[in-house]
Amino acid sequence: MKIEKSSKEIELQQQIDMLQEQLEAQYAYYESILSALPGHVYWLDKNNVYIGCNDEKARSAGLKSRRDIVHKTNSELSCMYEAREWDRNNIQVMQTGRAIATTEYVLRLDREIRAFHSQKVPLKNKDNEVVGVLGLSVDITDFEKLQKELLIAKENAEVASQAKSDFIDNMSHDIRTPLTAIIIMSDLLEQKAQNPDDRECANLINTSSQQLLALLNNILDMTKDGQDKQVKPGSFSIKQLLHDICELEQPSAQVKNLKLIIEIDPALPDFIVSDSVKIHRTILNIVGNALKFTEQGSITISANAVNFSDNNCTLELIISDTGIGILPELKDKIFDRFFKVSPSAEGLFQGYGVGLNIVQQYIQQLNGHVSLDSEPGVGTTFKINIPVKIGVSS
Repeated sequence: MKIEKSSKEIELQQQIDMLQEQLEAQYAYYESILSALPGHVYWLDKNNVYIGCNDEKARSAGLKSRRDIVHKTNSELSCMYEAREWDRNNIQVMQTGRAIATTEYVLRLDREIRAFHSQKVPLKNKDNEVVGVLGLSVDITDFEKLQKELLIAKENAEVASQAKSDFIDNMSHDIRTPLTAIIIMSDLLEQKAQNPDDRECANLINTSSQQLLALLNNILDMTKDGQDKQVKPGSFSIKQLLHDICELEQPSAQVKNLKLIIEIDPALPDFIVSDSVKIHRTILNIVGNALKFTEQGSITISANAVNFSDNNCTLELIISDTGIGILPELKDKIFDRFFKVSPSAEGLFQGYGVGLNIVQQYIQQLNGHVSLDSEPGVGTTFKINIPVKIGVSS
């Protein structure tokens, strides 16, 4: 005899069926997410036996389905060495209850070794007891290969750059030394020559030599621009450095009957700690510009020490000339790369417009500051402040 269900029973069954459909829909939804997760996602019980994984992990292990990994161990999926390493890492996580991140290596079915960055965390039940381990492994083989290639390329570039710098430094020294001697000797010959033709020849030699020296300095500036960014501090005599610059530029000043003056503050320490090469090139560039744009009068280099504190002070350099000066509207452009007060086509002043740009870069690298004050027809003054340490004789 057929028993008719009551309306309440029918309603209850409908609710159960609806809940069952919702649960199945949610299960299918989360299953689709889990199967499609990128990387290798997997979880094991306390005996290092797999409970589940995502599709990518199953494919890597050569399984037809991710459900085929259930009840398998690492030794069944990989070689013994890999299995021992993976088991050891999993046991560490389960015993300590702490997550780890490590690099693990896999010998694939095609015999290629792949590197994986693995992150593993303890898998816990509702009572917060560790019941297994959950892992995520991401293939980083291509990244490691690229990283090694970039490192090799960087090392090769540094070697090439150093070789280039060494060649330029040696070449500049080998060329500058005889050029300076030619400038000095031609100047003496011009002064002692009795015959006007001899004086004219000596003057031509002197002028040509100075142009070659200026060309050399500009080539060095352009070649080294942007490469010598590392500050290399050392103890050196700032007073000797200034005298060396004065001696180097004295022939150029004598040719134009200009006075080259050095004023040193008695409070200036004999030795300071900073990058002597950058300071030397900075002063040399500014003095070279001053000689270029000054036809009569003098160039003065003043060196002071201010803001003493413990073993530190500020080196203050003031370089003034009585040259043509700079128009107000050009002051903001004077440190721009390749900017020139007068275009090369006018043929008034030689140069490539990189000297003061180098000056600004060097002073910034030394955590210093440079400013200028200029009046057309009166002259220009550069003021430089560089923080330094008080040094000792090396």
